[in-house]
Amino acid sequence: MTTVLDWIARSMRMLGVLTAGRIPSGKMAADALEAANGLILSLPEVGNAPTLKEVIVSGDYEAGENERIVNTTGADITVTLPETVKDCGRERTPVNGARVVIAGDVPITFVYLSNSGWHKVSGLTLNDPAPLGGELFTGLSAVLAVHLAPEYDVEPSATIVSLAQAGLLNLAAQFWTEQDVIGSPEYVLMSDKGYGWDNGGNWW
Repeated sequence: MTTVLDWIARSMRMLGVLTAGRIPSGKMAADALEAANGLILSLPEVGNAPTLKEVIVSGDYEAGENERIVNTTGADITVTLPETVKDCGRERTPVNGARVVIAGDVPITFVYLSNSGWHKVSGLTLNDPAPLGGELFTGLSAVLAVHLAPEYDVEPSATIVSLAQAGLLNLAAQFWTEQDVIGSPEYVLMSDKGYGWDNGGNWW
C-alpha cells in the first residue's frame, strides 16, 4: 500500500530537499503532513462538497451518499462506506464525487471516484493510504512539491511544475461525468463542470 508518508517523501525528493531512498521523520514529517492535509482539501474538486444530509446515529451505521454522520452517544461506532446505494428501487454504485463526512473533533471526509472507490481526503495520518489512488500519485506528488517549495525557499523545476499542472488536469478529469442533455442537438454538454462545444468545435 502506498501511504501518505510515501506521498510526502516523493514530493520532497522531487523538490530536492530529500535525497534518494530517504524518508522524512520527526518535525519534518509532521510539518509536511500538516501542509498535505491543508493542500488536499484546497483542491477545488476535492474541497467543493455538495450539500450534505445530516444523519444522527447511535450505533453502527452504513452511510449513504453525501451524508454528514454525527454520533451523539459518545460511544465508539463503526461507519461503513457504501459500495452500492438504493435509488428509486434499484441499486447502483455511488455517484462520482459523492462524499461522506464523519463528524468529530476532526471531521473526516471521504470522497468516491467511480474508477477507484472511496478515498479518505481529510485528517490524514502518515500511515493512511495516499489520497485518490495510484493513478494520481505522481501528479499529486508534484502538486505537493510545488506547495511545499516556499517553506524550503526552493524553486521547483520546470519539469515538476509541468507534472503538477498535468496532475491537476488529471484530477479534474476524475470528477467529470457525462450528462444527458435534453434540448437543442447542436449543443453537447461534456461534463458536470459545464464545459461543452457547438457544431463548429467552439468552446462555450
